[in-house]
Amino acid sequence: MIDLLLAKLKLDKQTMVLIALSCVAIIYLDFSIVIKAQSTQAKNAAAQVKKLKTDLSKLSLDIANFEKLKNQQAQTREKMLSEAKKIISEHEIPNFLQDIYSIANKNKVKVMQINPSKSAAKQKNLSPEAKNLTPYLISLDLLCAYHHLGSFMNDLEKAQSFIEVQDLRISRSADPLLQGVKLTLGTYVKK
Repeated sequence: MIDLLLAKLKLDKQTMVLIALSCVAIIYLDFSIVIKAQSTQAKNAAAQVKKLKTDLSKLSLDIANFEKLKNQQAQTREKMLSEAKKIISEHEIPNFLQDIYSIANKNKVKVMQINPSKSAAKQKNLSPEAKNLTPYLISLDLLCAYHHLGSFMNDLEKAQSFIEVQDLRISRSADPLLQGVKLTLGTYVKK
């Protein structure tokens, strides 16, 4: 009976060793295959998380820059609208002529004569907004130095009202430092 018990224990010892070796093999395989794959995936996920964080920070910067550009564009648009040339109405013509005269005095240009008149030229195929505008010509006889004429024309261009040079003729005057100038300006007047 003791021999049978010893034989059974040997068999149990062999079974136990076999079970222990199987457990060690399973644990080894688990660590070498499954856990290794999981750790590789975890490293890849960490790299992806790091990349996503940098992408998010770049995106945040890009969004901030976009908002800044959008604000600058809105400011530029407001500035352009505020600086847009104004079309005068008929009752503003005397003030408009006074503005031209003031600009001339500022630039040391002597206005000998100023003569506003409606333009006879009508343009075809005008938009409905443009049909409400009447072209006006303003003839000026000036006496000035050439440099002052350039300053005068520059200030006219910067004026708030719409003005364009239609014709310019420069001739000699009795004074060798001054020129006689016949300047025709064009503008539009709202009806």
